[in-house]
Amino acid sequence: MGIVERVQLGLSNTAFTGGRMCSKFEEPLHRYQNWVADRMCGIHRVPSGDNDARV
Repeated sequence: MGIVERVQLGLSNTAFTGGRMCSKFEEPLHRYQNWVADRMCGIHRVPSGDNDARV
């Protein structure tokens, strides 16, 4: 929850002009958002690149 709150604070900063996520620096956040969306839709999958299937 903390990471989502920090993202929202960053987005509300007037220095932020918008844009795409940076895959190099924001990949963990993107994966988390996809995980949440999957769970909300009833999808239970292991993202590619994750070796641990015990998710």
